[in-house]
Amino acid sequence: MPLKKCSQDKKSGWKWGDSGKCYTGPEGKKQAIKQGVAIEGPEKFSQKVKAGELEITEKDYEFLDDALTQAGLGLGDRIAFAIDLKRYLK
Repeated sequence: MPLKKCSQDKKSGWKWGDSGKCYTGPEGKKQAIKQGVAIEGPEKFSQKVKAGELEITEKDYEFLDDALTQAGLGLGDRIAFAIDLKRYLK
């Protein structure tokens, strides 16, 4: 899976892919998800979720919505994205 647990300086964190930066602390997973959306783009990110290559939870979706906003998606597109992925949330 592209979203992976990691550690840096004995602190646990999250990263996107094998060579991505390890983000630690309470915002770590949020930052890794943002990086994934920036790298993959919203459509490809969505495809990875639907294909089972990436698991996201309802809590992760809060992070995802922020990443989609930063990627330039408006409210209507973010709502459509949420509806499209709702059945895939863990």
